[in-house]
Amino acid sequence: MTALSAIALFGWIPLILILFALLPARRAVLSAFIIGWLFLPMASFKIPGLPDYNKVTATNVGVLVAALLFDSGRVLKFRPRWFDLPALVFCISPFFSSITNNLGAYDGFSAIAFNLFLWGIPYFIGRIYFSDIEGMRELAIGIFVGAMLYVPLCLYEIRMSPQLHKQVYGFMQQTFRESKRWGGYRPVVFLQHGLAVGMFMCTAALAGWWMWRSGAVKRIKSIPMGFAAVAVLGISPA
Repeated sequence: MTALSAIALFGWIPLILILFALLPARRAVLSAFIIGWLFLPMASFKIPGLPDYNKVTATNVGVLVAALLFDSGRVLKFRPRWFDLPALVFCISPFFSSITNNLGAYDGFSAIAFNLFLWGIPYFIGRIYFSDIEGMRELAIGIFVGAMLYVPLCLYEIRMSPQLHKQVYGFMQQTFRESKRWGGYRPVVFLQHGLAVGMFMCTAALAGWWMWRSGAVKRIKSIPMGFAAVAVLGISPA
């Protein structure tokens, strides 16, 4: 753990509040999740009785707090529907597993807290902000723009090996021996593993390809959508 990692993680929630103050709420949510996931360090702090404080929990909590402060009307309008039931069951089911396996109620409630912080909050935020066509369109564009930002970073690490996290934050987030691939290197950038980078880039490539083929998005700024989609697609197998 380095000082810069701590500053980045503990300073992230105030920065999310600033994003909500400066941007429309939906765009602030999208910016917070994309930037937080792609660029914050893979570091964590232990909190007794609660999930570790890391870039995932910091972003989830920060966005929820900011939404309550800056966009409470939208939050209060939320009404659960029948199709939210699987998400609820997923979040609370570890409690019954703990009881069944004689691990006790404390273990069960800790598992519920873990699921709520890790999965429940982002599901709730997604239901509020990205449950209509316009929201889904913005979400797809946001994911694709995040992948475009990762293209030059991935190219750098394919050639130079996964070094960016160490160069910026001072430590490697995974063992180096898992980085060699096809005579080169598998990029990791600021995620936990090269597989996470591959999954993200493949998801973005699929979104970009269909936005281009459907004509939903013709350009990202001044870059033709077809060219951008091919660029992201070319990096995704790495």
